[in-house]
Amino acid sequence: MLQGIDISRYQNVKDYSLFNSSGIAFCYIKATDGTTLVSTAFATQWAGVGKTSVMKGAYHFFRPTQDPKAQADFFISTVKPVSGKDLPPMLDIETSDATVNVQTYVANVKIWIDTVTAAFGVKPVIYTGGPFWKTYLGNSGLFTDSPLWVAKYSATPPALFGGWQKLSIWQYSAQGNFAGITPVDSDYFYGTLADLWNLAGLKTISKSLTYFDKVVALQEKLTALGFDTKGVDGKFGNNTETAVKNYQTSQKITADGIVTPALWQLLFAIKTV
Repeated sequence: MLQGIDISRYQNVKDYSLFNSSGIAFCYIKATDGTTLVSTAFATQWAGVGKTSVMKGAYHFFRPTQDPKAQADFFISTVKPVSGKDLPPMLDIETSDATVNVQTYVANVKIWIDTVTAAFGVKPVIYTGGPFWKTYLGNSGLFTDSPLWVAKYSATPPALFGGWQKLSIWQYSAQGNFAGITPVDSDYFYGTLADLWNLAGLKTISKSLTYFDKVVALQEKLTALGFDTKGVDGKFGNNTETAVKNYQTSQKITADGIVTPALWQLLFAIKTV
């Protein structure tokens, strides 16, 4: 498993560079809520986390009484879908309303999921709790092709529900202390760093990329270790490739200039838990 966090405007990120030495692998950032609210911290947090070693994803807080298509369109226009390199969007489902029955709730979630899937080209993650899902969505098994993220503040992992056969992310605490942020929601990803990158459509980092915000973190790290990339610009050019090869040689790794998840994990000391 890998350690991660999720943040919103309630978390004050004082120094994004601390992410590079935090041991965490991923961070989800609140983008939108309902049809009108954009997190006041989203733009800053999205850009800041983007230029660190940590994979990022955006999430939407679902309001069951509001138009699901309008909510999806609002999220899409705020986050602006790109092709790969970020984690799939996440839908936060944790609030109910007496005026919304099970059938309507399930139908509305499906509208949001389908709309966002079409825009991003990937199935969004669903975040919820087992008791909540069973009560307010009738333990629906309609969404098992979306990765499941369960909130359960406990020392023991949550049980599966709703037809899901595996758990992708477990939010196990709201009192974490990572990257200089406390308290912060703390999460485990069930998989390797290669699995996490694969969710983002990312296999390796190399000269095949023109600009990628993660290359900023790579260039800064290599330069700090004495492997000069001749600048920090987010572009994986010849100088960055040479620096990667020199680092690989120092670690007795095949010097091909390609950054794999394993090499990334070594460079940034990302923890396996």
